[in-house]
Amino acid sequence: MSVLPATVIFRDCLYLVLPSLANSSFKFLFDFLIVVVISELSFTLFSDHALLVLSLTFLSIVLLLTTFASDAREMFKNLLHSSNLLHKPVFLSQNRNQHLKFISYARACINVATAICILAVDFRFYPRRFAKTETFGTGVMDTGVGLFVISNALVAPEARQKTVRNRSFLDKMSMLFLSIKSCVPLLTLGLSRVMVIKRIDYQEHVSEYGTHWNFFFTLAAVKIFSTFFFCFVSSTYSWLVSIIVGVAYQWYLQCGLQEYILHGWDGQGSRTGLFDANREGIFSSFGYVVLYFAGIQLGCYIFVIRKSFLHWIKCLQGLTALSVGCWISLPVCCHIIGPISRRLANLPYVIWIIGLCSMVLAIFLAADLFTMLLTFTQNDAKKPNRKQKKTSSVKNSKICQIPSKSENSICLMDAINYNGLVFFLTSNLLTGALNLYLLWFAGKYHVFLLIS
Repeated sequence: MSVLPATVIFRDCLYLVLPSLANSSFKFLFDFLIVVVISELSFTLFSDHALLVLSLTFLSIVLLLTTFASDAREMFKNLLHSSNLLHKPVFLSQNRNQHLKFISYARACINVATAICILAVDFRFYPRRFAKTETFGTGVMDTGVGLFVISNALVAPEARQKTVRNRSFLDKMSMLFLSIKSCVPLLTLGLSRVMVIKRIDYQEHVSEYGTHWNFFFTLAAVKIFSTFFFCFVSSTYSWLVSIIVGVAYQWYLQCGLQEYILHGWDGQGSRTGLFDANREGIFSSFGYVVLYFAGIQLGCYIFVIRKSFLHWIKCLQGLTALSVGCWISLPVCCHIIGPISRRLANLPYVIWIIGLCSMVLAIFLAADLFTMLLTFTQNDAKKPNRKQKKTSSVKNSKICQIPSKSENSICLMDAINYNGLVFFLTSNLLTGALNLYLLWFAGKYHVFLLIS
């Protein structure tokens, strides 16, 4: 996962020192080659050499800045003496309704990594240690569902505190009805997936969600439950709900619910009745509710309006502290409660996902601040001194401008981030179709690159 942020930094620096590429008609191709292809290699052929790929990427960034950036020496000099930039106005977002680039990057990269893994997992060159675990343990693919839930919570209206307080009872019921209505597409997708899989007899692991349950039903359940809660309580108490539901769910798991989920009523793993057949999906939804409310609270923290570089550094410190706290508490939690289980969505799994998400957000925020700092220092390095002619100042004034949002945005990432659910669904459908018709190419890496 650390390679993806590095590729984004490399891409931003490339467009910073070579702005003509940002306006090129081949920008989409550049994004694909830089972000997607390098990530594919790090997940597959070079999975055992991820540190080497990461080191080469950062080395490329340094060489790029020192070789192609004009006035590079002056730029790095300004960077080393950048204390005066800490209080420089930096508006990553003017208000809560605007998009934050580092969140968009993080959400899009989560979707890209998920799509790569669900496609590559059926190829023989994909490392088995990255695949989903059956019951306990961790793999790269175990992070997909949890990160998808918490990343959606980050940009929910409640995280931006756009919901209106002091509503009447009828308004609250209307809001709940609209939430249920908005979940109809998710329920339709879930039912369609069940019918198609049963019709074509497609391979599936019933121990993941159950016989009929799937991720779309989980998303609908989380959405309806969260809306019901926010009808009566402010989103500022999301952290409290996350803790209460998480502790209560884990307590029930410890009191026998875990044995039922894993082995059924008879202890033999039988699935009699609709409820028993889908027990994993039904009960794991509580764990994803915990993740969703944690994501809401994290979004409330991030979307506080900050007006200087120093304020965003403090935000970065907060995300880093949260991540470090999760990584420190995770071994203790696993020792007391038990190992991480995506199948159960237990408390260790929740802590693991929160720690991972906050770490990814911290990395992307640091990357965003780094590229913005480079932009400031490059502009300062290009400023003409007093002895230069006024014509020279006019000539360089265009270079001193901070790139606009359209120049900085990743068009590929924007396309993916525009509707993550559609991208997730499309990648799943195409992967299923390819598994049916291209099974004999499972060992061909060039086929994987072509279809990706």
